[in-house]
Amino acid sequence: MALCWTWGDTRGIKGPRVGIPSYVLIAQMLYQDTLKAALEEARRARHAGWFTFVLADAKGQLANVEGTPEKLAVETVRGHLARADFASREIIGSAKPHPHCRRMCELLAGSKGKLNRAVLQGFFGDHQGGICKHGGPKQGLTLDSMLFNTTTREALVSRGPGCSGRWKRFTFKDA
Repeated sequence: MALCWTWGDTRGIKGPRVGIPSYVLIAQMLYQDTLKAALEEARRARHAGWFTFVLADAKGQLANVEGTPEKLAVETVRGHLARADFASREIIGSAKPHPHCRRMCELLAGSKGKLNRAVLQGFFGDHQGGICKHGGPKQGLTLDSMLFNTTTREALVSRGPGCSGRWKRFTFKDA
């Protein structure tokens, strides 16, 4: 199973509250043997703040888990999933996704299923839709770009903008 923790703006939602911090919830979710069990941990916990997690397992199942001090949204899909900021209708109250999510979904749909490592890394280097950012605090800056292959148990990580070409491969062996 792989988990990516992405930014979740507060959007004027009150909080935080007394509860389980996000980093503790992440550990608890990753201790589980299945994606289903990880999602149950998220539903069970009284979370303290804001988060949005994307999870995947080796069977191609994907999940988006978004939480605020007031609510939790869990969505499961197959195929592809992109997130930046909150994106579930339950949390944001509209069908309009974050512009970076929209752009990544456009790139994925435009690939017509012909995806490989180089193509996906190129998507993270996209400047047209603002996925790859080089600006300062007001313009935004890409901190990390990550690709997970949960079937082969490897992750590719680029510190900084995705167009930098500084991708490092990590593998995970069975425990």
